[in-house]
Amino acid sequence: GAWTIQVVTYHKKEHAEAMMNRLNANGIEAHLIPSGEYLQVCAGFYESHDRAAEKVNFVRNISACPDAYVRKVNR
Repeated sequence: GAWTIQVVTYHKKEHAEAMMNRLNANGIEAHLIPSGEYLQVCAGFYESHDRAAEKVNFVRNISACPDAYVRKVNR
């Protein structure tokens, strides 16, 4: 899919991996996207913005990151 949910960005790999594991443990397919010195923790790949938007509140609740948002992703 061309869309994902960006949950949070961390500088420390350990923090990014911990959040990724938390999401995965709750049935959310999480992945990391490197961005310079940072790691973006993202949730899922979706075919459309609307599909991702259907899941964003669930991801916000599981992650405790209210600023998670839908964005395009290059795969």
